[in-house]
Amino acid sequence: MTMNFEEVKGILKHRLPFLIVDRVLQIEPGTRIKTLKNVTGSEIQCLGHFPERAIMLGVLIVEEIGQSASILLSYADKKGTAKGE
Repeated sequence: MTMNFEEVKGILKHRLPFLIVDRVLQIEPGTRIKTLKNVTGSEIQCLGHFPERAIMLGVLIVEEIGQSASILLSYADKKGTAKGE
C-alpha cells in the first residue's frame, strides 16, 4: 500500500510547514511503514542550519518519525481512520 501527499493530509492533522511526511512508500498495517520526505537545500529550515552544507534538522527528523508512526497506528486495525477522525 502506498499514499500520495493528499492521502497523507487526509490522515494527519498537521499542515504545512509542519506536515513533514510527503509520501508513504510502503505500509504493512500494524507492522512497519516506510515514508519519504523530499528535502532540498532551499527549504526554510535548512537555510540557516549549516548554510554551506544544508542538512535536515534532527528535531524535524524525529517529528517525521512521529508522523509516520501516527499513520502506521491509524492502520493498526487494517481499516485506517474514519472520515473526520
